[in-house]
Amino acid sequence: AVRCPRLRRRSAMAASAAPAGSAATAAAAGDADAADADDAEEAGGDGAADGDAEVAVDGNGIVPAHKLNTILKLVARHWQGRLSRESFANRVPPELWAELEQTTTQEEMLRKAKTYINKEKKGLRQEKAAIRQGEKVVQGKGLLDKYGLLAMPAPEIPGDARWLPDWVKDLPKPCIPELNCLPLRGYFDRRDWPLLKRELSKLREKRQQIEYLAGLVAAKLDARAAAGLPCKEVIDFAGGRGDLALALAWMLKQRGRGERITLVELKKEYVEQGRRRAEEAGLTSSVRFVEANLNDFAEPFDVAVACHACGGLIDLILERCLAAAARGPPPSLVLLTCCFGKIRKHALSFGLRIPASGGTAVESAADFWALCGMADSPKPRESSMAMRILNSDRIA
Repeated sequence: AVRCPRLRRRSAMAASAAPAGSAATAAAAGDADAADADDAEEAGGDGAADGDAEVAVDGNGIVPAHKLNTILKLVARHWQGRLSRESFANRVPPELWAELEQTTTQEEMLRKAKTYINKEKKGLRQEKAAIRQGEKVVQGKGLLDKYGLLAMPAPEIPGDARWLPDWVKDLPKPCIPELNCLPLRGYFDRRDWPLLKRELSKLREKRQQIEYLAGLVAAKLDARAAAGLPCKEVIDFAGGRGDLALALAWMLKQRGRGERITLVELKKEYVEQGRRRAEEAGLTSSVRFVEANLNDFAEPFDVAVACHACGGLIDLILERCLAAAARGPPPSLVLLTCCFGKIRKHALSFGLRIPASGGTAVESAADFWALCGMADSPKPRESSMAMRILNSDRIA
């Protein structure tokens, strides 16, 4: 059975061009046999040298869709006098022959044949890609239905019009992500407006997320204090240039609180920029920057935060949290995940278990990787559901 519409259409054209048992079919078959007999006689001669002793055709004598390059061999045979005009006409698709019979030179015929072949191959690739995409959609829907009950609740981040913390209004410039992004300055200097617009949009969205995460951290600290749990050490894992850490430090300072924030980051240039921003904002006593690998960081902490810790970094942070819980009171977590497609890149180097639950939540690695692809999908509802399923698997 042929799934591709273009293949089905070609088979139909072949059947209509030379119906089984017709005189045309018999003539075409006779010409084809004669041509093959000629090829056999020339074995070791020109035919063998050209490598075209065998020319693929389907049951109707027409070149099938998956053997389009055979048409070029037929052109060569025709101009060498080894394939009659009638046999040639019956061996190529009718719409192609309508163009080829108007040509007067071999070069012109080859050019038209190549144009037709490239067009047909492109169409076949597109149709096969559409079929694969359709299969992925069906598979994805099945996975979301299968694991839908595992999806973690999705808190909605309020919009600016409905929610704007008081402390944000006085946020100093060094703490505002849009004003401290080095790539953004480069785009502006180069007058690269499309990239500048895209980066500004991402940074504004990130700023809104940071403001919301800071509010969640404050709530966690209040809850720990009310429960008599320690709440002095806050760690911002993979904190980058300090966007979240500096905003959080400013908020706590405005509220008269004394928690200390430590930012852990591997890249030296990010740490240096963060320190400069903290100094400009007057927050050097509130934020400490540590250049270290997450696997090497073993200091105690009470609250773990992370904003856009890509791919498998979240899994390393969860391991740090489990290790901290084994030494004392379990820490509180406020983690914003992203870039699920990078988990595959990190899996081997980080030594991650796939799926993270070992099969108690997401059942197999194949399902896990398929959900990772859906999590990075541009479709909001599909992406949100897949991310929440994967995060549930991480903590299962």
